[in-house]
Amino acid sequence: MPTRRFNMLGLRLSRFAEAGTRSKASALASDLEKTGASIGSVQLFSNIDNLSLDPVDKNTVMHSQLLQSYKWTNKMHELASQAVSILNQNTLKRTQVPRFSSSKKQKVNTLAACTISPALVDQLVAQLDQTYTDLSISIQRPLGNCGVMQIELGRTLRALVVLRGLMIEWVKVKGFDETFKTEDGQIDIWSASRYQVFQKVTDNAEAASLRFFHPLMPQLAIKSFIMWLQAYKNLFSAPCSKCGKYLQNNMPPTWRDYRSLEPIHDVCQM
Repeated sequence: MPTRRFNMLGLRLSRFAEAGTRSKASALASDLEKTGASIGSVQLFSNIDNLSLDPVDKNTVMHSQLLQSYKWTNKMHELASQAVSILNQNTLKRTQVPRFSSSKKQKVNTLAACTISPALVDQLVAQLDQTYTDLSISIQRPLGNCGVMQIELGRTLRALVVLRGLMIEWVKVKGFDETFKTEDGQIDIWSASRYQVFQKVTDNAEAASLRFFHPLMPQLAIKSFIMWLQAYKNLFSAPCSKCGKYLQNNMPPTWRDYRSLEPIHDVCQM
């Protein structure tokens, strides 16, 4: 008799547990149905979003990379639009771009620096040659009215500057043991130096020509550029003004500050 009672009690408990489990399961199912109805369907904005649903890990990474590229492209477009609006406000331009209307052609205004006579240019070059004793400056005109100014700085470097009037159009810098002559004796304005250090100085000189450019005072621009170039007389003997070292990455200080003319390594000015 006791065994039978225990069996009946166990049967009742199991039925009660099953009933409780079923009620909990039904309650959970109803909650899930309510939650699913509130969420609704997943909205895909483009076909690229289908990659995020792919269970393959490789495609999932591709989706995030595409989204990052899309954001980067939009950011670049926004920055470019802002740059255009800022540059349009700048009135100091090296080249006057002609603007034409549909009914009448407007006259192009030429920069004053480009209309200076060759005699005045030669006079300024002769004055600079007398002012800077450690520089040897001469000018030739093998290309017509455009002057080619050749500069020798001690036994350090040679520079070639192409002038259109008093506006610097082209700059090349080579070592003292190199030449700007071709095999047939013509002036070579295109070939670069075979030394990496003077290639870097050429890049810095081109940047300096843009930095010192002034459309209203072209003579001051030329004088400032020559003064800046003269600071390279200690190219291989002066340490960097920031790190105090003579070499960084096997290169001397190839940059000269625009204001103080102090030698600085390219990596030190960043």
